[in-house]
This record gives sequence, structure tokens and C-alpha cells, in this order.
Amino acid sequence: FGTDIIRQYAAECGWEFHTVKMDIASLIDEKDFNDAPCALCSRMRRGHLYTLMDKLNCTKLALGHHADDAIVSFMMSYFRGHGLTTMGPNVPALENKRIIRPLILVPESKIVRFAAECNFPICGKCRYKKYLDESGDRMFFRNILVQIEEKIPELRTLSLKSMGKIEKNYLFDKKFIDFLQK
Repeated sequence: FGTDIIRQYAAECGWEFHTVKMDIASLIDEKDFNDAPCALCSRMRRGHLYTLMDKLNCTKLALGHHADDAIVSFMMSYFRGHGLTTMGPNVPALENKRIIRPLILVPESKIVRFAAECNFPICGKCRYKKYLDESGDRMFFRNILVQIEEKIPELRTLSLKSMGKIEKNYLFDKKFIDFLQK
């Protein structure tokens, strides 16, 4: 990733800028995570960001996940048997820290348009992008989302609405089932 471009942009805007350097690629190779690099990479990045938060005395970490990310993550969790879960907009993290996702209800397409209109700098891409685009779970489920959207054009809006309306009495979590009631 081209942090120099972002550093220059931040300086032009008068923003404070910090860089956390990591050799994630070597670690992924060492731990043999080449088939699932995102899991290890996200944990490593998050851990380093928590360390930086401590250094800067910050309590909130804002991440750039958008609505499409949340919907795809929900589908991945659901179909992989991990439950009805996705990325929350404001969730507790370690100790006194919180992860916030201010763009979680915004579709990716709007963010892409806005970034282009603002002429935001492009800083590079993940070295595993080609592999993940061809065989990664996230791209697989994004493609399914596009296919379903052909039949249900408002799918993204409806999915977000559904994720905000939980009917726990109609799910199978044992915490919510009372077998003794008639």
C-alpha cells in the first residue's frame, strides 16, 4: 500500500498521520495462511492498531466497512454455520476500546462515487486481491448477492432492514427457546 500518497494527502488537509509498518506477507507465508490470508491479516492489523490506540490514548477505532461488507459478512457467517452475525456499527473491543463503522449503512457504490468526486488518492491494493477475487469466500458471496439482486432489486436495502429486525422467538438459539411453555 502506498502510504506516501496518503501521508501527503493528510498533510495537505492538515491531519495528523501515523503509520504502522508490518510485514504481513512474510507472516502469512510463515504461518501458511495463503489460502485464507484475510483472517490472519485482519487480526494482525487490528492488534497493531490497538497498540497505536494505546500510544495515542484513543478509545475508538473507526473502520471503513460499508453496507455491502456487512451484508456479505452476514451471508458468509450464515452459510458457514457461524450464526446470524455480521459487523456491528459500534461494538466493544479490548478493554476500554470500541470499534465503530460510520459507513456501515452506506452502499459501496455511493462511497466509490463520492471518493471519485472528491478525487481521493488511490493507495494500492492487497497483494492477494487476484487470488481472493478468483476463489475467496467474500467474492463468492458478493457474486451471489449480485445474482439475487437480479430477482430482488432492493436486496441491499431489504437486507439491512432485516439485520435490524431480529425475531429471536423464531430462531433456534437455545437461549431463546423455552421448551416448557405450551
